[in-house]
Amino acid sequence: MQWSQIKTLFILCFLILDIYLIFQFIEKQQAANIGLLEREEITLEQQLKDDDITIENIPEQRVEESFIKIRQKAFTKEDRNRLAKLPNQEAVVMNENHLIISQFKEPIDLPDKVTEEQLQEIIHPYILYGDEYRFGEWNKEKNVIYFFPIKNGRPVYFNPSGIIVFYLNDKNKIVLYTQTRLDKAEINSEKKPLIHPVEAVGRLYNNQLIASGDTVNKLTVGYQTAVPLSDGVQVFVPTWKITVNKEKSFYVNATEGVVFPSGDEDFLAEQLSNLLNRMNLPNKNVTWKTTVIDMLESKMRDLKKRSETK
Repeated sequence: MQWSQIKTLFILCFLILDIYLIFQFIEKQQAANIGLLEREEITLEQQLKDDDITIENIPEQRVEESFIKIRQKAFTKEDRNRLAKLPNQEAVVMNENHLIISQFKEPIDLPDKVTEEQLQEIIHPYILYGDEYRFGEWNKEKNVIYFFPIKNGRPVYFNPSGIIVFYLNDKNKIVLYTQTRLDKAEINSEKKPLIHPVEAVGRLYNNQLIASGDTVNKLTVGYQTAVPLSDGVQVFVPTWKITVNKEKSFYVNATEGVVFPSGDEDFLAEQLSNLLNRMNLPNKNVTWKTTVIDMLESKMRDLKKRSETK
């Protein structure tokens, strides 16, 4: 064998060895990174446990989800005709056919103990497109029930362009509701990995939004508005909804870990303000608006009192 051939053979052997060693290094580095992440999660879980914070039903699988884009959808003439035929209500469509305001002639009585499924059945005959919405939250202090629209199989949280808000009186009866509707979602083809649910809880812990003795009852993924675009389209980001002590919900951006402003008080205050502005406009077709305005103003006063006492 000639020396040049031997030299070439040696070069090939060393090249193969180098490639093998590079792959070995990459595998070990990846394993080390995974181990580091797992240790961080274990450390956080232990920290929460030491502070007597319990997390029930942690989702085991890591979740990937897409961003979505949606614009608001107007109610059509056919929708308005259907609305006029719905039982036990006087309704008006406002805001360029984007908003329904409806008062029940006889308030809808709710049982003291009602499940989400039962509540869905109770309200379904009285609203348009009921299959597009699911129960979201019931704020019993403010006597308000929220139904969120379902897009890409997940709820869209507290978006004024798509939500049903039921207003109750102090006798646990629904007297009024408002409804807006989102159009079909445009789903981004690229899915992004979501932060681990324990990490999402850790963001609340680090921001002192949960404390010793608290219990995280439920973690679910939905959507929150990330970017409203100038053409009316909104970009929605996957979001962890974290329910604490079965009464308070927090929302964490599931891709970046940013905690959204929590609670529905700001949302409700803005909703009430917008409704009052619209109801105070001249409208001969709404003969019952005085009753609605009185109720909305009462809720606004209660909301301000609670914020002042905090």
